[in-house]
Amino acid sequence: TGALIGIAHGIFFPSLNAVAIEFSAEHERGKTMGAYNTAFNLGFAGGSYLLGVIAMATSFPAIFVLASASAALACVLLATLAPPPRARGV
Repeated sequence: TGALIGIAHGIFFPSLNAVAIEFSAEHERGKTMGAYNTAFNLGFAGGSYLLGVIAMATSFPAIFVLASASAALACVLLATLAPPPRARGV
């Protein structure tokens, strides 16, 4: 379990950090990185605690359904709310 969490963290953390920086203005990249790190770590820790409490109250399949639904909702929100990436001059 720890290895899977580490692999997922190693894949998603830098990828989503790059996306966050890509959509921020150059003068706001420090703020963006700080906000991203805060949100990622609070979500990672808070989700673990919240899903643990829900698992104890209901069952493990319930938390997998809840986690899948929240991930699907996040994908829909990112796809519909994010502005298109700006073109970079090379």
